[in-house]
Amino acid sequence: MSGYRKLISFQKILEFLEKNNLSFTVINSPVNATYKGIETDSRAVEKDDIFVCISGFKQDGHDFAEEAIKNGAALLIVEKKINVNLPQIKSINSRKAAAILAKLFFNDPTSKIKLIGITGTNGKTTVAYLISKLLIANNKKTGLIGTFGYEIDGKKYRSERTTPDIIDLNKIFYKMSEAKVEYAVMEVSSHSLILDRVFGLHFDAAVFTNLTSEHLDFHKNMEEYAKAKFKLFAQVSENNGIAIINTDDIYGKKLYRKLKCSKKSISFIEGDISIKNSKYDLNESSFTLIYGKSEETYQTQLTGKYNIQNTAAVITVIKHFLPEVSFTELNGSLKKIKRIPGRLERVCPQTHPQPLSLAKRGENMESPTRFSNSVSPLYQRGIRGVSDRKKRLYGKPLDRFKKNIFIDYAHTPDALENVLKTLKEISDERIICVFGAGGDRDKQKRPQMLKAVLKFSNLAIITSDNPRFEDPQDIIADIISTSDPMLPYWIQPDRRLAIRTAIDLAGEEDIVLLAGKGHETFQAIKGKNYHFSDKEEVLKFFKTKNEPNENGLSIPIDIMQLEVLFDHKIRSKESRSFHSISTDSRTIKENSIFFALKGENFDGHDYIEEVLKQKNCLAVVNKDYPEKNKNLVFVDNTVEAFGKLARKYKSLFNITAIALTGSIGKTTTKEYIFNIFSDSGNTLKTFANENNLIGLPKTIFRLKPEYKYAIFELGSNHFGEIGKLAEICNPDIGIITFVGPAHLEFFKDENGVYREKTSLFRRNIKTKIFPGDDARFKEFKGITFGNTGNCYYRISKIAKKGNDTEFYINKQKFLIPTPFDYFCLNAAIAIALSKELGISTEKIKKSLLKPLQISQRMEIKKTRDHILLIDCYNANPDSMLAAIDFWKNFKREKRHIAILGDMLELGNLTEKLHEKAWCALKKIKNKFVISVGKYSKFYRADLHFEDVEKLLNAKVFVTLPKDSVILIKASHGIHLEKIIERI
Repeated sequence: MSGYRKLISFQKILEFLEKNNLSFTVINSPVNATYKGIETDSRAVEKDDIFVCISGFKQDGHDFAEEAIKNGAALLIVEKKINVNLPQIKSINSRKAAAILAKLFFNDPTSKIKLIGITGTNGKTTVAYLISKLLIANNKKTGLIGTFGYEIDGKKYRSERTTPDIIDLNKIFYKMSEAKVEYAVMEVSSHSLILDRVFGLHFDAAVFTNLTSEHLDFHKNMEEYAKAKFKLFAQVSENNGIAIINTDDIYGKKLYRKLKCSKKSISFIEGDISIKNSKYDLNESSFTLIYGKSEETYQTQLTGKYNIQNTAAVITVIKHFLPEVSFTELNGSLKKIKRIPGRLERVCPQTHPQPLSLAKRGENMESPTRFSNSVSPLYQRGIRGVSDRKKRLYGKPLDRFKKNIFIDYAHTPDALENVLKTLKEISDERIICVFGAGGDRDKQKRPQMLKAVLKFSNLAIITSDNPRFEDPQDIIADIISTSDPMLPYWIQPDRRLAIRTAIDLAGEEDIVLLAGKGHETFQAIKGKNYHFSDKEEVLKFFKTKNEPNENGLSIPIDIMQLEVLFDHKIRSKESRSFHSISTDSRTIKENSIFFALKGENFDGHDYIEEVLKQKNCLAVVNKDYPEKNKNLVFVDNTVEAFGKLARKYKSLFNITAIALTGSIGKTTTKEYIFNIFSDSGNTLKTFANENNLIGLPKTIFRLKPEYKYAIFELGSNHFGEIGKLAEICNPDIGIITFVGPAHLEFFKDENGVYREKTSLFRRNIKTKIFPGDDARFKEFKGITFGNTGNCYYRISKIAKKGNDTEFYINKQKFLIPTPFDYFCLNAAIAIALSKELGISTEKIKKSLLKPLQISQRMEIKKTRDHILLIDCYNANPDSMLAAIDFWKNFKREKRHIAILGDMLELGNLTEKLHEKAWCALKKIKNKFVISVGKYSKFYRADLHFEDVEKLLNAKVFVTLPKDSVILIKASHGIHLEKIIERI
């Protein structure tokens, strides 16, 4: 380097130290000695160099003096005498001595350059980058030092720190002066100010962006942190420079008041320069700056209120140094500057390179992927439904390859809050934020980071950032330490998998923010930097075929998530992910979580050994399980734990969740809803009879990101079960089909049934749908259906049309392909829900014509000799009477035979309610009744059998008159389905 490594005499060094009030003592004074250079790193020392011994936090430079001497050091600058036979200068502050002597060796380079320092917790990189770009746009030779390394007249160089050490800084500034750089813009960290890395530099201007919680492991408290930042402005003041300060920040306001130098305050409220009329979306911002009587409106591709504040500071700096630049030129240059790498940077795969715009607030744009008819009645009547999507994306619908993904360097609570708040203000869609915390840094901020993320995002995925020498799991434990485990966050320490999970979970209009690493292309782990780029991982996701996990979880579960949820420490040495959930040891496969559930016939705890033979399997067991194993998780109750994990898992998905219960009609209503909704979006429904505390979680674990709707059927035969089921599935919409006498063995009477079923509504459910003809429901506000005029959805004019049934809802006609007119009630509930969510009438009518995917629920089956009306899945008094009523009127010209079994779980009312069915039967002529079971004797049938086996053995079916209409109806426990193939 030309001009560097010039000879400086020992006497000149002493004079320079004395001039700068750095007291010293000379040890082993040399005679006529000269020195070529100065270093603080013993490894960089060359022959005839000065080595400065600096005491650091982890290492003491005095310990490396001998190494420096071996490399050629001829003079030591020390704070304590070293026992070597070499000239030494003992100073009160070797750091400042290094800074002063660096100026001497490098000809005080910053005195020849206009140096602009940027400090603050957040925004330093943005402000420095913009100032640099605007200076270059105005043909000024410019240097830049900061997070990205440093630049000299457009050429980029890498550096280890945001602010390099004082020797390296002077080397950089010397290179800049040699390159005739006119302006240098520099990010100045609080560490560099406290450690005197910038001591002695000639700052002509400084910008204060803000001060929020950060580095408190180093600075102890906010006041000490502020004092560190303020040191920069003392240097500016000494050099008669200018300070530009954000006075909306409480510490900025304090700084502004105490400074005596030239200064400008910037504020959204009131300042020397005021910001007004700020507007922004995902693509740009506009705002007006008011200087006294002057007003100028600017536009920039940066977005967010915080970036408007940053840009205002940038403009103020440029106007100070380049007053000749016109508003038109400055605004034109600002418009051309694209997003700063790693600062709310949008990542678009090649299939979708152009960013989409968002509709402005208040515009009623219909999403191409949603319903095309008018706004939902839920909105019209002021009742909020599940999805409050006011803003829509212009352009073509997004798909897996077209998602809103942003990368941002935000790694403090305030920075996270700022960027997420900006995204929230711009869009009403769901925001998923992936973030972590750096290791070996301020631990106090970690739980505050999660609180900031949850404040403005819908789902946080907590992962690893740069763990450095800390265990990533310990860092995550700190992040969640003060938060309830059921809050909407998900733990995935593997950052690569966390990014994929977030993108997988994001819908077509959702926003994914990958926070913390920004432009970085590495992860710092145990002293090594491993290549890792958030941007690369996003692009890899879109290039890699996403193979569906048909038989497992769509989103893997990390072992640490289980630890937190069940308060049980497993703590493996590395992240372990599980891809399947099982309750049956016969179907267990590798990478599975097995829940040992106790049933009537089997206990999963008996099969633990078999489960753990599989690779990477974990078993959740009750605490009384006697064995200990690192692959066991102990909980109070495995059934409750199963439900708790399902509840947490369900919270990951952006679905409209519908829960329905009732004494009768649950399954039929569910199927009608499914037929309609599955024509409008991917829909999950309760499978078969999975409507209890074990079945519901099984359904939830089948959720996939592509689902828009989930229909959960909730069944109950004991008090409290509906409440527990509702807690697990956390529905947006609750439906009660009907309340009648069912499971009275446990509920005692119909009021007990009502109390249990309506526990679904005694939660924070946005929308309630219930029978308006039942006066008991007057305690609730919501959407009603029924036969009377006060129902919001009124059923009328029910009429059979051959094998179909026609009916009206309000003034609109509908048709269902079944002669069983009681299904009109179930269809009406599905119609009501569909209309509330904005599905068009035409689409509803078309979907209702599809066959229902249910069996043995008033299923009409024609055999060679008979017509069977099969309804032996379940039975209670109301469904029994409805079935009998339909049977007696169905093809009345034919012989009618009923094979009826017990209605179970009716308690003390068993005899009375069976006799009520007999009262309905005795009015029917031309019939023959066969009863099966213990209580069916109260039907007073023509033939009675104690159980279905005796009926089968009696061979009565061959005697039945041909071409008969045969009703088969009983509770499922009677197993009348066994006779179907025999008739």
